[in-house]
Amino acid sequence: MIDTATRASVNSVYVGISPSQIAVSPDGSRGYVTNTLGFSEFSLEGQVIVVDLVAESVLDTIPFVTFP
Repeated sequence: MIDTATRASVNSVYVGISPSQIAVSPDGSRGYVTNTLGFSEFSLEGQVIVVDLVAESVLDTIPFVTFP
């Protein structure tokens, strides 16, 4: 977690071994982090981790397949 006013790191929330991207909800209350589970680009599984940015905790984990 980053304090946008000071640009300082203030906390962290574990979202897996390989987080790659984050999208933030328009109201700033939730973050959606993609996480590939494998150790290579050929991994077929991943997750979207839903983070409550106010409470600084994980709300949900949504599995997905990276290649149909």
